Amino acid sequence: MLLLGKLMTCSMNSMSRKGKEKKRMGHYFAFDHRHVCRNAFCILHDISVKKLKNLKAHLQKNGFTSVIHGNCG
Repeated sequence: MLLLGKLMTCSMNSMSRKGKEKKRMGHYFAFDHRHVCRNAFCILHDISVKKLKNLKAHLQKNGFTSVIHGNCG
């Protein structure tokens, strides 16, 4: 939930030049109020790039909700 919150605050969901809403959100990564690259963000939070991509996709699809394991039922 911490990483979802950080991704949500660092998202850039803006309008395109034609006035339409963009399909994908852009993100910038920050640590200790400084902009860092994606790899540094992953290293500092001890996650893989694949996990970060999955969290970004979950945030865009479901919003700020907890991630439920796929084997739950």
